[in-house]
Amino acid sequence: MKNSRETGISSITGKVLYIRHANESERIDIADILKKRAGKFLDISEADIVVASQGARLLGFAVLTKNAGGVSGRLNLYESGRRRGFSREMLRHLFDYSTVKHVAADRVSARHLRSMGFRRGKGEVYEAAA
Repeated sequence: MKNSRETGISSITGKVLYIRHANESERIDIADILKKRAGKFLDISEADIVVASQGARLLGFAVLTKNAGGVSGRLNLYESGRRRGFSREMLRHLFDYSTVKHVAADRVSARHLRSMGFRRGKGEVYEAAA
């Protein structure tokens, strides 16, 4: 059997996992999820958002809110269930298309950033390797 990490096809369900940028309806759903988690509305209109889905089911997302200039930002990562292995792939897709070099991240996101070559700066900030 082929490796599911290479093919994107689940070895259990046989379904394909898609990782792509969010469309407008998904951005609205994600804004609602973030509002429930943070207790306040977060403006993600200019944010880069990547989703992981199986068919119509949203499995996870990564939101990169950029600061002025687009060089630094804040990362929010959400994955339904834990340790499924697609968070790193979402982040890889996100940073392939982003100009951000300095990222503020929580503990969970930081682990994935370090595995991608980011190094810890001051506080919660991680910097892209040169």
